[in-house]
Amino acid sequence: MQLIAERTQRPVLDESDLKVSSHWRLIKSAIKQEDGDNPRKLDQKQPLVVAHGIHHVQSLPSQQNISFVAFNTFNNSFIGIESEGTASLILATGHTEAVDTNSLKEPLCGIVYAKKPRFYVAWGLDKSIRLLSEGFHIVSVANAVSRIYSAVYNESTNEIITGGVGNITCWSFRYGGKFLLQRKILLECLPKTSVISLLCLEDTLSRSQRCFAVYHNNVIIYNMLNGSCVGHLKELHPREITAVLFFNPLKYLVTSAKDGSIKVWDDKFNIMIIFVGHLKSVNALAVYPFGTYIMSAASDCTIRVWSLDTADEVDRINTREPVLGLGTIIGKNDLYSFGSSSIELWKIEHIHSVFATVGSKVKSIKSTTHPRVSMFLFQYLIR
Repeated sequence: MQLIAERTQRPVLDESDLKVSSHWRLIKSAIKQEDGDNPRKLDQKQPLVVAHGIHHVQSLPSQQNISFVAFNTFNNSFIGIESEGTASLILATGHTEAVDTNSLKEPLCGIVYAKKPRFYVAWGLDKSIRLLSEGFHIVSVANAVSRIYSAVYNESTNEIITGGVGNITCWSFRYGGKFLLQRKILLECLPKTSVISLLCLEDTLSRSQRCFAVYHNNVIIYNMLNGSCVGHLKELHPREITAVLFFNPLKYLVTSAKDGSIKVWDDKFNIMIIFVGHLKSVNALAVYPFGTYIMSAASDCTIRVWSLDTADEVDRINTREPVLGLGTIIGKNDLYSFGSSSIELWKIEHIHSVFATVGSKVKSIKSTTHPRVSMFLFQYLIR
């Protein structure tokens, strides 16, 4: 009887064990489980499915028709320019706030965000270029040679490059970064009546950085250091060029046109690839944040991903309306696009790559006997 009593006697728990068990019972009672306390059901792990590709996250509607969007990289907000020339501040939370543009006197046609000085640079229908604070107050106004049709921020030199009628102007931030002064006006090789509709910069810190300026279906290339014309590519497409992109890792120039075609040119400007698939005008091009891919957005309500290695379409996303613009940040999986009625936020889940990029660190080397693959299969750990 004494032995049975010893076996049935419960062990004495110290104060810490009692606290832990009571806390655990409180947590279990607070969580409602469909299967109750069944340990087999509770221990089952639910499978997590993560799909490779682009996934929609959020839609930021606009009350006005959007014609232009600028992205503020400091606070991740958007500035939407409406067709009437008014502007709105759109936050990632969906909050929209109208911007008072009465002090600008002229309707806005475009705007870019200068990252280092943290100012907006805006232009309208006149010949003025305006420096605006993040609260959209006028800091200074400068006069350009002609009306401005395009602009881009050069982060390498902390300058603004604008395109007008028969000219390209380089603007420097001076006097504490609160004034824009003309550093150089590029006129070489440009027809006097040509309208510079698009500008694209080579993403490099080299002194030989190039600028690609588009007018109609032609591209003029300038050395940004001395302002010399280093190339003039004529009639690259049968119709007007609608977007231009420089893919820095491979030194490729990518152009798209109203006919829906996308052309890839090597560093000597020989045609490398022609992507065909869009049914309407391609309105925007962007670098895919991971690997040797580019992205395009068109009026056929699609966003497409193209591989520069396999020369083929690898992904297609259908949208609710024609896509007017597209933006990505290298190394980050965030993507935004916009149409006339909203800004769409996307998330890129890049799980695998068919090819590794040049310069990647080798993790291991394994052999393979596959008849269509070379003797060794390299596995890379992307930096």
